[in-house]
Amino acid sequence: MRFPSYFSRFDQSETIRNAKQLLQDYPHYKRLELATRPTLHSPQIDCMPPNHSAENGMENAMIRHVYFVVYVSACERTIANLPNDMDRKILKTRYLDGHTDSYTMKQVGLEHSAYGDAKNQALIAFAELCPPLPDYGQLIVYRSS
Repeated sequence: MRFPSYFSRFDQSETIRNAKQLLQDYPHYKRLELATRPTLHSPQIDCMPPNHSAENGMENAMIRHVYFVVYVSACERTIANLPNDMDRKILKTRYLDGHTDSYTMKQVGLEHSAYGDAKNQALIAFAELCPPLPDYGQLIVYRSS
């Protein structure tokens, strides 16, 4: 009797796609994290009628900023905690530092096909370690049985 392997349901191509999408969004969220520094302001008192909106603009700005910080921190910490030096260097150079694949290939000393395999391995390792994030959820994809 043959038992199905745990990893046989693991969809590598979809997992790689999810990890790549999350990391490709990193520069955008890093800029937003640096650009949005919400600060508290005292209420302004004037003779105008009060705003009856239940929205708290400052609270919303702080929540957005926290989201940016959590996203950026999760990406940076996950890459820093990858067990393989090559995986860390590939993902940091390519996604955190924003260099091209050609530049990254030269930096890690791999040829095109070997680099593609190493990059995919690094993206899978990233997906396995990265905590679920809002808007992205769990990066690992399993095939339905």
